[in-house]
Amino acid sequence: MSKRINNLFTGIANRYDIMNHLLSLGVDTLWRKQAAAETMIDGKNLLMLDVGTGTGDLAIEISRTAIRHGKRVGIEAIDFNADMLIIARRKITGKGVSGINLKKMDALSLDYPAGKFDVVTSGFVMRNLDDLNRFAREAYRVTKHGGKAVILDMARPESAAGRAAFRVYFPIMRLVGDAVDRNAYEWLVYSIRHFDRNRTKRALQAAGFKKVRMINLLSGVAYIAEGEKP
Repeated sequence: MSKRINNLFTGIANRYDIMNHLLSLGVDTLWRKQAAAETMIDGKNLLMLDVGTGTGDLAIEISRTAIRHGKRVGIEAIDFNADMLIIARRKITGKGVSGINLKKMDALSLDYPAGKFDVVTSGFVMRNLDDLNRFAREAYRVTKHGGKAVILDMARPESAAGRAAFRVYFPIMRLVGDAVDRNAYEWLVYSIRHFDRNRTKRALQAAGFKKVRMINLLSGVAYIAEGEKP
């Protein structure tokens, strides 16, 4: 992540959650539930890595989903931004969620041994990475054989109906974004409008993941990309 983008997230750390909810019209909670469900692979005891955990929402949702599935899950939740991690720690403690270990770490240089994790996941990070292919290679390296990657993000809609809806959504959210943080809003929407979701798919495939598939989520602007490590 560039210094500019890191500084942007530092500036909105205390408003990041409300911004996510507003920009997604509240659907981001559902998106995380769907992504968390995709991480529930075979096995009672799972170790996961949540890259770019931000304020911890995806890690928390995975922990809750694991409980509902009768699984025990340990989660290493990392982020490059220290201010985001402070909020994540406060949130995790306040909600009484256990099994999540927070660390400050670069997504492009993971300080973990090869084959450590059953699942590597990430939410709303791909658009902010300086080198998506390098991230995918690192994710592949630290994933166990038989494990998988589950990536949640937003990108420009592919369908005509989705693009039409986004054209309506964009000016409405401009008003909302201006009220919260204009610079952050401009970057987030720009990154969505100019990001091709298939870059994520191609990066996972190039890294070595197999059976890579894309799941388009409600509204057409969000997707889950996942692949298995043979």
